[in-house]
Amino acid sequence: MSSLTPLVDLIVRNARILEDACAASGAKVPDLDTPFHPASEAFRKDPLAGPALQLTATVLSPPLTLFTAACGYVKSAALRVALEAGVAEILREAGPQGLHADDMAKIDGLDPQKLARFLRLLATNHIFREVAPDVFATNNCISTLLDTLKPRKEIIADMDEQYKAGGYAWETLSDPVDGVSGEPDGTAMGRAFGLRETTWNMLAGPEHSFRSRRFNIGMSAVTSLQPADVIMTVFDWKFFPAGSLVVDVGGGIGAATRSIAENCPESKIVLQDLPGVMDDAKKLLRTAASARHCGLSAQQVLHDWSDPYSAKIIEHLRAAASEMTKLVIMDNVLSFACRESSDEGLNGIPGTVPKEAPAPLLANYGAANEFGYTPDLMMFFGLNAQERNIRQFQNLLQSTGWTQLTVVRKPSHGIMTNAVAAMPL
Repeated sequence: MSSLTPLVDLIVRNARILEDACAASGAKVPDLDTPFHPASEAFRKDPLAGPALQLTATVLSPPLTLFTAACGYVKSAALRVALEAGVAEILREAGPQGLHADDMAKIDGLDPQKLARFLRLLATNHIFREVAPDVFATNNCISTLLDTLKPRKEIIADMDEQYKAGGYAWETLSDPVDGVSGEPDGTAMGRAFGLRETTWNMLAGPEHSFRSRRFNIGMSAVTSLQPADVIMTVFDWKFFPAGSLVVDVGGGIGAATRSIAENCPESKIVLQDLPGVMDDAKKLLRTAASARHCGLSAQQVLHDWSDPYSAKIIEHLRAAASEMTKLVIMDNVLSFACRESSDEGLNGIPGTVPKEAPAPLLANYGAANEFGYTPDLMMFFGLNAQERNIRQFQNLLQSTGWTQLTVVRKPSHGIMTNAVAAMPL
């Protein structure tokens, strides 16, 4: 039986569900040509995006599909051009009517015809809009995400780290030493910049201070893609008695810490991260109602590290744990593209097997769920680290004295919507 009709049926059925949900809540059905707003994201569902993308892969010419994948770097290059040139800010300042490529190019001394070629590729992929020949506008739900909301003259993008690192992925993977090690100084990022040091050390150098600041801003921006209280939905923090200590290891500037503090005011919260990050964290937490409960020190998170280093982190936590301690890991929990069953070592652990897409879809909803797999390779490029699937988490936990209790998977297009909870063996 052809898979086309079942895919089309899934699209139609789920489109109606989406429209009904929007109508019931009074929300507007998501529209490609309107600016992005977080409220609209609550109605985007993998059950609709998954079959739509799989239908595209089914009906599109296989050579064209492969060509599109192989030449993905061209889209990345075009996106970098738009970021470096501050196109989103320029077009926002120009207004809804847009701006001709000639006028945009003058700002940075660029060739207008060449700039237009990059922007046309993006517009063809619904990033920016070409509203007249060589006239582009930014106000759609995708391209507005590129806008820093700052004046164009204040923008210094220089977004080159991941682009350059990705170009050295094969050289790093095939290296007889770096390709099989978990050392954080053997990265594609280091090769790209001619350095034999960790990305963290590179960012700490004075010549890369602007990259470090931009990295922290980027992490805050990524966090904004998820619900503000996501950490409260993946684990019942009120399970602990009043006065319990919650340590947020590698908590960045404290967005999650603040949410726990506000929702569990009788808990004592300790935020841990690097000293430079903590300076920004203090500014945020001063405004939190329960900031008085927050102690501050320094550490890091698991997906930034390979298994040997992650094991060291968890071993230290295990040494400090009591028999009542719960370890909650807030990271992506990657699913397989195939259908999976709970094997003997995972039987009885709630949430181990994810909710899988119905046939004929890929079990993980395919490209609609790509968000987790892309950061996985980005971790490899920059840190020789990784996101993990549930079996990898189990091996890591068991080897460090923890036993897995439950897995929580929340559908979302953001990050940190999965959690693995464990307790000491």
